[in-house]
Amino acid sequence: MKLYLTVLPALLGAAALLQLIPIRINLFFVRENKDDFFTVRISTLFSLLRLSFDVPVIRRKPAAEVYLETEMKAGDRFLLKKSREVLSLFAVKLQAMRRFLIFLQRNKKILSFLIKIFLNTVRIEKLAVHIRISTGDAALTGIACGLFWSTAGTVAAFLQRYLRLQKRPVLSIKPDFGSRKAFALRVDTLVKMRIFHITAGGLLLLFIKIRGGK
Repeated sequence: MKLYLTVLPALLGAAALLQLIPIRINLFFVRENKDDFFTVRISTLFSLLRLSFDVPVIRRKPAAEVYLETEMKAGDRFLLKKSREVLSLFAVKLQAMRRFLIFLQRNKKILSFLIKIFLNTVRIEKLAVHIRISTGDAALTGIACGLFWSTAGTVAAFLQRYLRLQKRPVLSIKPDFGSRKAFALRVDTLVKMRIFHITAGGLLLLFIKIRGGK
């Protein structure tokens, strides 16, 4: 019993310190014409623990179907899981979507509170967006780039207002005056948070689940 009383405070202290450890999430998305690639890299414990999720997304015919091949790795070498599947918009169940919308309506206050916590605690250490556009016509390409720049300015102002950006976002929009139509998009962002934030959010979602979403 004495050993239990001695070890328990140490375990509780270690668990509390663990909640303060930062966790970094790197989101990397590439769109090259019709091919997509999405990667999520998670690192914590001072980069001793690293996980990555690689999701090449290749659009197939019909356009409503998307082919996914997902790989989950520990570090750079160890493959933990690999899966393949085809997602189809035609397979969406209206009844499940209706239940999801009802869930959002019933718990909008708690979900709004979670979003506010996320916006106030999460830090964006890096945000870089690179776009390359070609419409096949030099004049239209210039107009398209101008539209993208105007839209990007509005989005950047919104992000700087509601997100905690440690560095100014990097934005690059390059026109390609070639004769072939092309569109390329690269988004690279690094998000920092504490393990406590994930734990608190998970507990709130568990509370919603236990009370039946009412």
